[in-house]
Amino acid sequence: MGMESCGSITFSKVHKVFGASKVSKLLSEVPEEQRQETVNSLAYEAAVRLKNPVYGCIGAIASPQQKMLEPQHDIALACSLLLAHSISMIMFSEFDDGEKAHATLLVAAFLIILRANIDLLGIQRYILCFRASYE
Repeated sequence: MGMESCGSITFSKVHKVFGASKVSKLLSEVPEEQRQETVNSLAYEAAVRLKNPVYGCIGAIASPQQKMLEPQHDIALACSLLLAHSISMIMFSEFDDGEKAHATLLVAAFLIILRANIDLLGIQRYILCFRASYE
């Protein structure tokens, strides 16, 4: 495919999504040194919007972020299982009082880290929902 036909395909996508008059007006308002970047951004948004009419670029961003939540959730679950095992080891072991106190502090620190991870997961889910609500 030649350079000219690539440009015409891109223009047709931008025209279909935004309309030629809106694009022309927008480009006339953008400083000349920023026009090429504006055209590139419009072309990308148009291509993504045609693939995903509901979410557009937000969908392209949110999908990988959602996929990142799955391993983080698995890590939080593994941490909680390890925490439960550690607590049972402390409770039913033959540690002296000093060793139990030390182990209890380690479990408490681990619990704080786990809680922070769970809070982070909640914040990330909130951000994803917030972004989707504005799309």
